[in-house]
Amino acid sequence: ANIAVFAYTVYVWDMIVATMKKELLNGTLDVFCKSTLCHTNRKVVRYGPISFYGALAKGCGVCLNLNGSLLLLPVIRHLLRQLNNAGESFNALQHSSSTDYFAKVFAHPLTRYVPLQKNIEFHKICAMTIFLFSWLHMVFHYINLIYANNATLRLFRMWGWDGTAY
Repeated sequence: ANIAVFAYTVYVWDMIVATMKKELLNGTLDVFCKSTLCHTNRKVVRYGPISFYGALAKGCGVCLNLNGSLLLLPVIRHLLRQLNNAGESFNALQHSSSTDYFAKVFAHPLTRYVPLQKNIEFHKICAMTIFLFSWLHMVFHYINLIYANNATLRLFRMWGWDGTAY
């Protein structure tokens, strides 16, 4: 899932930056309206667009959001207990003649394909992935700062970061 989310985010942001660069070179970048997009476009005209590394940093940030939301799921005991009970009830349904279709449809694929006993390993994998993407996120932001210094600082200042907010 991380690869798909990362690839999609980088693709979308790369297309946004490429469109912005093309419109800037053609002189068709809209700067005469009152929306936030036009305010950003005016900054792009004045300082230039961000680099491709900004899109890579954005992709790493989205993966951080995904893994941060998944980090606590495997260690919530109540959730694990409920999922295990659904799997046990499916095993009981296999040996009975009950017609509980909900348990047959949802419990079987879950307990068959999701290893609920390996929850701590999944938690550790999420933590290592968060560590990796946080480093990559930081590195790509610094590289973006090197290649597009003025544009990056102006874009950050527009959203409230002024360089002294440590």
